[in-house]
Amino acid sequence: MNPEKLQLKHRELVEHLLASHPPVTCELSFASLFAWRKTRNMSVLEVDDSAVLLVKREQGYMLFGPPLGTISIGTAMDAAQAALDAPVIACERIPEPIARLVDPARVPLFEDRNNSDYVYRREDLSELGGRRYHKKRNLIAQVQAEHACSYEHFSSQLIPEIKDMQERWCAQHDCGKTPGLCHEYRAIMELLDSAHQLDILGGAIRIGGAIQAYALGSTLNANTAAEHFEKAMPKFKGLYQLMNQWFCQNLPTEIVFVNREQDVGVEGLRQAKESYFPDHMVKKFVALHGISREAYEELKTKEARCTETSSNS
Repeated sequence: MNPEKLQLKHRELVEHLLASHPPVTCELSFASLFAWRKTRNMSVLEVDDSAVLLVKREQGYMLFGPPLGTISIGTAMDAAQAALDAPVIACERIPEPIARLVDPARVPLFEDRNNSDYVYRREDLSELGGRRYHKKRNLIAQVQAEHACSYEHFSSQLIPEIKDMQERWCAQHDCGKTPGLCHEYRAIMELLDSAHQLDILGGAIRIGGAIQAYALGSTLNANTAAEHFEKAMPKFKGLYQLMNQWFCQNLPTEIVFVNREQDVGVEGLRQAKESYFPDHMVKKFVALHGISREAYEELKTKEARCTETSSNS
């Protein structure tokens, strides 16, 4: 057993395993895994009828999410350790239902609040009804009153314009000086460059002939979509709110829930996500393997400056 760098050739394997064991966490769509594969230094290790996703860190390897398939987390960590030339130190981003199956006497486990997913009812985000969404509706009314906004479904024809908008967005946000935004930029470009080979949900908003906002996501399971990236040019007040609403309104009819990913511990992002009143959270956990919690948290603190910061609002 030897791990291989995650590539497009692994799509069939990964999607087959995900279809057999439908995911609930935002990371586990092939589109998202592929987009972030280089930043995360991600590999795939096949173990029996399952697959293990691995990320390489300076101190060793971590399992990225639970194993895809039937094997347990403990078995996956042991198999990965036997196949690798560096220690396996943890399994991250384990959803709560799977975490309950872990024997804490064998594998130390704790909750990772910063990576819990915010999941909303699509109907809520599409309609923004009731008093609690009053401010969102006002912002949307403002941008539509001031600008002629039109929505276009994502297609390969839009990719050059979306790339151009992302360049403009990054120029205004100094992406080159912010590691997290640099990594996000790279992931967005990876997704767009291979979009013709991935199943992408999303669209863009055009104002004055140019793309000024976009949202890109993918299907997680039979009734849930994930929104992986959402951007709007800052000079258009209310455009983020409109982009979010129109993205949700234009999802396939079978989609009931929208997973808008995590807040990665960024207070402003947490407030923004909470302001949309999630239906529920997908709690995630970390399982340790030969490392103390204190040592793990010290490692994560050092990596914090390179976290995959999103700019959804």
